[in-house]
Amino acid sequence: MNRARHSVLASLGLATRMFLGDTGNARGIKFIDVAVANPEAMKYVTAIPFHSWRGGKDQLLASWGEAARKLNLPLPVAEAG
Repeated sequence: MNRARHSVLASLGLATRMFLGDTGNARGIKFIDVAVANPEAMKYVTAIPFHSWRGGKDQLLASWGEAARKLNLPLPVAEAG
């Protein structure tokens, strides 16, 4: 979520939290690195879910768990298939 949208929602008294990741499959995780490196963005992240469609190798699935532990955030498998 960009800062302008968050500012509008905050001005309306809405506490906004976001999912980081929530990707359509578990085959990549590097794309979350930009947000993880931004403390301002991370203030609004509540979980790092992913969808398990099309599977993923054990090492890749473990990397999602490692990220969740490092960030101290829940790791929901938002959809399975």
